[in-house]
Amino acid sequence: MKARARAIAPALMLTLLAACGSHDDQARWNAEAAVKQRLKDPDSAKFSGVFLVRQPAQSDISHVHICGVVDGKNSFGAMTGGTRFVVVALQGQNLFDISNLQIEGPDRSATVDSRSGGQPTTVFEKVYWNAYCVDATHPPTFTGER
Repeated sequence: MKARARAIAPALMLTLLAACGSHDDQARWNAEAAVKQRLKDPDSAKFSGVFLVRQPAQSDISHVHICGVVDGKNSFGAMTGGTRFVVVALQGQNLFDISNLQIEGPDRSATVDSRSGGQPTTVFEKVYWNAYCVDATHPPTFTGER
């Protein structure tokens, strides 16, 4: 019986937490939980610089992009130093549906079309970060290596 109570307690806490906070807070919490599931050691996850870019809602459902940096332990038990992530989701009343979750890989090579210009862009930046995480407050990034 105690094991069952221990299994139910975290779910109950998440439900209670979901009742608190704004829609942005709930989106951030859900996105962070999804990112943690992709890590080798989810309990070691530390998030920083997390922000939302919300598209104008055309109904009671809106497109929301949650972007940030996650640091966690790798296979050797060392912290990775931080990796960017992008979560693309739909959010509405009692709805949070993730359609895409991407964590930046180690490849820092600039895309072929950006190598000759002054803004070398990685594939992650071109396809995810600069496509979903750019707004008036957050400019595009160009960290590709030529």
